[in-house]
Amino acid sequence: MPKLFHQSWSTTTLPAKFEQWSLSCREMNPDFEWVLWTDEDNRRLVERYAPQFLVKYDELKSEIYRADAVRNLYMFVFGGVYADLDTECLRPYEALFAQHDIFFSSHSDYISIQDTTNTSTTNATPASNSPITSYISGPRTAFLGRMGTDFSKKYSIPNAWMASTPSHPFWLLPLDLVARGSKPYGDWPEAVTGPDALFYLVNKYLREYGSDGDAEAKLDEFLRTSELKDLYVRSLSEKDPRASVGSRRHQLVLLRKELIFPYWWGETELESVCRAGVRGFDPETCKDVLDVQALSSWSITYWSHSWNQEGGHDKGHLSAMESWTRFSRTKV
Repeated sequence: MPKLFHQSWSTTTLPAKFEQWSLSCREMNPDFEWVLWTDEDNRRLVERYAPQFLVKYDELKSEIYRADAVRNLYMFVFGGVYADLDTECLRPYEALFAQHDIFFSSHSDYISIQDTTNTSTTNATPASNSPITSYISGPRTAFLGRMGTDFSKKYSIPNAWMASTPSHPFWLLPLDLVARGSKPYGDWPEAVTGPDALFYLVNKYLREYGSDGDAEAKLDEFLRTSELKDLYVRSLSEKDPRASVGSRRHQLVLLRKELIFPYWWGETELESVCRAGVRGFDPETCKDVLDVQALSSWSITYWSHSWNQEGGHDKGHLSAMESWTRFSRTKV
């Protein structure tokens, strides 16, 4: 897995609390390349690597739909780790993935799908600006975290944190859902490109595509005829041993809720100290009450909910992120 840490905001200027939590992740993972994607960068990424998807991307109702959709492209094209800006990192990520036999290399160590030249005018796009399709000794692996106590709920697999080796085919499924105009749960942001859609696709992948070689062949056939087919086929190197369907293995790992999301917004008894933006919010007290050290948590998300249901910024919640509250970034 490449040492890339992706985050996204409308501009390169972050609200104070978001900058603070983002810095916690950069300090906890100092040898990772941090990439902050702006709205402009996101559209350029789609235009460059998935131009056949650009019309559907532009047609999405608002920027939150697009921000949710494009993070799947970060994972497929580059790989690495993505986290929302209200996420505080508590431990270095390398040891977490090593438990699953996933080891990191610098982004520049990987082989690109095609030669590219960095013409970006912002800090977004990894320094080498190259998508990745290098040989991976084990299966291509995608990681998501569970949340809450009822895993049958649509919100129980958030898209606030994700990680992956590059070119994992799962990440094309959310984009294909948008491209086909399929809305299994509704028309609001969470249902179209957010956690509800992700929940639907995780279960579909585990049920239909992730069990054995025949299931993998079925996914391969599906993606080769999808609107993302050009990007998918380009990710398969003819010289790569995985180019035969039988050997192109992939898997999806759902991490225990305590590891990534020790707090979730449904825990009303903790909201007064753990929910960003509410009166009395205190991340240090929150972590102490949860005992994130005993839980072996690698990160915690404070659920600022800076977007409203219409897909725009919630000005009230966002203004609460402008104040500076110092907290410890000591490794757990």
